[in-house]
Order: sequence, then C-alpha cells, then structure tokens
Amino acid sequence: DNLGKYLGVSIQHDRVNRRLYASIINKVNQRLSSWKTKTLSFAGRLTFTKSVLATLPMYTMQTAFLPRKICDDIDKECRSFLWGHKGEQHRIHAVAWPIICKPKAEGGLGLRDSRNVNKALMMKNGWSLCTDQNKLWVQVIREKYKCGPANIPMVVKRPNSSNF
Repeated sequence: DNLGKYLGVSIQHDRVNRRLYASIINKVNQRLSSWKTKTLSFAGRLTFTKSVLATLPMYTMQTAFLPRKICDDIDKECRSFLWGHKGEQHRIHAVAWPIICKPKAEGGLGLRDSRNVNKALMMKNGWSLCTDQNKLWVQVIREKYKCGPANIPMVVKRPNSSNF
C-alpha cells in the first residue's frame, strides 16, 4: 500500500487524499514547535513565515496538485504563527488574509496563498509540457500518454493514468 517517498515526495498509486499529504502539515508544525512567537517581533514572524513555512511544501507542490484542505491548513498555520497564537490562546487578526497575500506594491505583505502557488506551479508544468519538448520528463509523459507531436497535447484520462 505504501510505496514510500522519493526526494521527500510521497509516491502514490491511488487517489490523492489529505492523509497522503499530512506529512507536509507535520513538517510545518515541527518547525513551529521549535520557535516561540513571543520571542520574535511581527517583522521576524513575517520573515520566518515567508522564508520557512511557506516554502516547506514548495517541492511537493511542484509535483502534485494538493487537496484544498492541505493548502488551507498550511495557510492556517502561517496565519496563526504570524499573529502570535499560542496553543488555545487566540489573538485577533488585524488584517484579512487576502490583503496580507497581496504584493507589497499593492499594500499587502507579500505572502502567497498556498492554493494559488500550487495552481501556478501546476500551470508551469503544463506550460513545459506544451513548449519544452526537448526535456526528458516531457518526452516521457508525451510518449506514455500518446499525446502526439502537437504543441498542445491531447491527453485522455484513463483509469490507470497517474495523477499527473
């Protein structure tokens, strides 16, 4: 049932579900357990969130379309750390998450929403599939699913197809 991991990403052979990617949330929580929110200023928590918490799932996001709940849980952990939550003690969020996720030039703090990052990385793979036909992984996928030589491949989902 369990094929293990390769380069930190679970190898899957069945349907994608939350249980399969629970390790991402565990990694985020593991990093948070070593830091105390009261020892960092808001700017320190923001920097930590941007550089560590938001980037931990990035490699997995490049290879798989994560379930919404996993992306929401990642954002929830980032929000909680950013605003200084401690266990059961909740603090008021002074600014809405969509505003925080805006670019700095638009008045936000430059954090990125996990769902949007995951979609963007999947679209990057799709773009490579259409334009970079010299890459080995593109050639393998095109041959496996018999996409043909067209720039925009026609892929028919079969019962034995991978999640990619």
